[in-house]
Amino acid sequence: MKDRIDDIDRAIIGSLQVSARRSNVEIAADLGLSESTVRRRVEKLIDGDYVRIVAVADPLKIGYPVVAIIGLECPPAALADVEAALLQLDEFRFIGMTSGPYDFVAEAWFSSLSDLQSFITQRLSAVAGISRIETTHVLKMVRYMYDWGRVNAPSLGGPSAA
Repeated sequence: MKDRIDDIDRAIIGSLQVSARRSNVEIAADLGLSESTVRRRVEKLIDGDYVRIVAVADPLKIGYPVVAIIGLECPPAALADVEAALLQLDEFRFIGMTSGPYDFVAEAWFSSLSDLQSFITQRLSAVAGISRIETTHVLKMVRYMYDWGRVNAPSLGGPSAA
């Protein structure tokens, strides 16, 4: 697979996002493709790091009801060191280096507000190079999706197409 994926790959990705437990035969039937085409393309998508087949737990249901979005500022000379230090903090589910008011924006999940407080005041504030920490507590999860790369049409003209 080159640096690009096509509509067939996107349709396969979309099918896997509905249920990664679907067989290649089921996906092939829905998309009007052969099982061998689906199998080959899924292998290439996985081998090329375009997709990962994993179980995604709902953090709210498994004991992590506190969600925090954390903005971090640091001097330009400290970016690399702060980045390396942030990678060592397991509480972060997402870390992005950004442009705009923050140098990094991160998402973290906690089992209690007390755990969030301890994380900010003890662990995060101990990271050398961070000059400002701004925390936003998410009060209500309105949408949380994992469906990137999905095509609009669920079918490529196979048996399920209208």
